[in-house]
Amino acid sequence: MDKIKKKIKKLLKKIHKHNLLYFGKNTQNISNEQYDYYIKKLKILEKKQTNFITKNSPTQSVSGFIKKKFKKIKHKTPMLSLNNAYEKKQIKHFIKKILKKNNNIKNILYCCELKIDGLAVSVIYKDSKLFKISTRGDGNIGEDVTKNINMIKNLPINLKKYNNIPSLFELRGEVFMLKKNFIKINKKLKEQNKKIFNSLRNAASGSLRRINSSNFLKNKLNFFCYVINWSNKEYFPKSHFNSLKFLKKLNIPINENIKQCKNIKEIFNYYKYILNIRKKLNFEIDGIVIKVDDKILQKKIGYSSSYPRWAIAYKFPSKKGITKIKNVDFQVSRTGILTPVARLKPIYISGIKISNVNLYNFNEINRLKIMIGDTVTVSRSGDVIPKIINVIKKFRPKNAKKINIPNYCPICNSIIKRLNEDINLYCLNSINCIAQSKEKLKHFVSKNAMNIKGFGKKIINELVDKNIAKNPIELFKINLLSLLKINRINIKLAKKLLKSLKTSKNTTFPRFIYSLGIPKVGITISHNIAYHYKKINLLINADIYSLNSIKNVGINVSNKIYFFFQVKENLKMINYLISKEIGINW
Repeated sequence: MDKIKKKIKKLLKKIHKHNLLYFGKNTQNISNEQYDYYIKKLKILEKKQTNFITKNSPTQSVSGFIKKKFKKIKHKTPMLSLNNAYEKKQIKHFIKKILKKNNNIKNILYCCELKIDGLAVSVIYKDSKLFKISTRGDGNIGEDVTKNINMIKNLPINLKKYNNIPSLFELRGEVFMLKKNFIKINKKLKEQNKKIFNSLRNAASGSLRRINSSNFLKNKLNFFCYVINWSNKEYFPKSHFNSLKFLKKLNIPINENIKQCKNIKEIFNYYKYILNIRKKLNFEIDGIVIKVDDKILQKKIGYSSSYPRWAIAYKFPSKKGITKIKNVDFQVSRTGILTPVARLKPIYISGIKISNVNLYNFNEINRLKIMIGDTVTVSRSGDVIPKIINVIKKFRPKNAKKINIPNYCPICNSIIKRLNEDINLYCLNSINCIAQSKEKLKHFVSKNAMNIKGFGKKIINELVDKNIAKNPIELFKINLLSLLKINRINIKLAKKLLKSLKTSKNTTFPRFIYSLGIPKVGITISHNIAYHYKKINLLINADIYSLNSIKNVGINVSNKIYFFFQVKENLKMINYLISKEIGINW
C-alpha cells in the first residue's frame, strides 16, 4: 500500500510540474503522449487504492493555470478536457460503452472533427454582441481575455444582422495560430531579442494570455468553434453536427473538416483521411475528436469529473524526424559530469523545434555508433526529451568524424577522469571550473533550494562570466554597483534582487541542505537528513554508518554525503554562510 502511495505522489508531482509549464508558462518539455501516459498510469494506481485519490488529482479535475493579473470568470458549466486514445482498440472500447449504455442501439451517429492544438476558450454573446472571452483556466474559473479580442482575426464582434438568435449564449472553441503567423511572430521576437515561442500551441496561449499585447500580434490568432454550450432559449439544432453547420450561417467560424459517421468503420476512415491531409493544413492538429452527435443522448451518457463520457480524442502517434548531426559538444554539470550533446540541423517534431539532443554518455554513443555528420532519426515518442533512435548509415558522408573522448574539460581545461567503474566522465576542478560554478549557483538559488527570486540563468551566467560572483558566499556579498554591471539590470531591479537575497537568509534546514548541491541528494533525502540530524554540526560530523541509517539513503548516497563534508572548501563555505557576516539561519 505504501508503495502505491509513493508512486501516486511521485506521479502527481510530475504531472503538476508539467501542468505549470504547459498552462502557466506556455512551454513544455515532454510530449503530449508522455503526459497522457502519466495520467493513464495515475488512473490505474488510483483504481487500485481509491482512498489515495485527492481532490487536486488531475484525474478528478481539469488541468489548468490562472494568471493572477487577469480578472477571473466563473464558468456556468465546467470546461472539461477530453479523454484520450492512441489505439484502435481504445476507440472500439469507447464505442462499445456508448452502445451498451443505449441498449446496443446500432443507429447512433457520431460527429468527427479535428483536434486543434491550441487554447480552449469560452465565448459569450449577449444581445448579438461579443460579450466575454475567457480561457479554460482550471475548468471552473478562467481568465478574462476579452481585451485581447483584436488578436483573433475571424471571430465576429457583432451578430445583429441575424434575426431571432438567443439574447445570451455561450460557444466554446479553440484559439490557434497559423503556421505562417508563427514564423512571422518568432522572426519579430528574435529581432527584438525576446524569447521566441517553441510551438504553435504555446504561441497561441502565450499571445492571447499576454498582459500587454503588442501591435504585431494583432489579427495573428484564429478561432474555431467546437460546441454551443448553452443558450437562454431553444434555438440551435439537437444534432451536434447540424448545430456546427448552423453556426457557419451566423458567420461564426467552424472547421470545415467535420463529418457525421454512422459506425466505427467510417470513424477509422475519417481518421486515416485526416492523418493523410495533416501536413497540408496551415495549423497544427494532434488528432481527431469523436462525439456522440445527438445532444439529448450526450446528456443521458453524462460526464466524469474531468471529461465528457460521450466524447474522446483519438490522437495521432508521435512523429519522428530525420536530420543531421552538425557537431557534438560537452556540457559540464554542477557535479562535474561531462554530458555529450548533439547539435542538430534544426527540425520541428509535433510543432516543437529540436536542435539539441542529449547523448547521455559514451556508452550511448558507442551503442548507436554515432559520428559527427551522420543523418539520424529523432523521436519524441514517450520521452521527456528528444532522443536519437538510430543512425541512417547509408547517408553517412565520407568526412564523418568520430566522437572522441575528451582528455580535458572543454570549459576549464582540467584533466578529465572516469571515477572507478562509473560510466560518466568528470571534470575534477570543482572550485575553478566556470561551468560548474554557474550550475552550482543556479541550483543554490532555485525554488526548492534557497529560493532567491529574480536570479535567473542569464543573470547567474553574467555574474560568473564577469567574475562578480562565482559561489554562494560571493553572491551574498554582492552590492548595488556590482549588479548594475549586469545587462538589463537597472537600479529598481538591482534593489529588488538585493532584497531577495536578504529575505532568502531566513530559510529551513532541508532547503539549506538541498542548496549545497551534494551529489545524489534530492529534495526528499534533504528532508530526511534534516529530520534525522536537526543541526548542521551533527550532519557534518556524521559517519557513513550513521548516514546509511537514514530513510532512502543507501551506501552509495552515504558515501557521497560523507565525502562532501570531508572537503575543506565545502566546510569553509558552509561555516561562512551561517556565520554572522552572512547570517543564513533556520
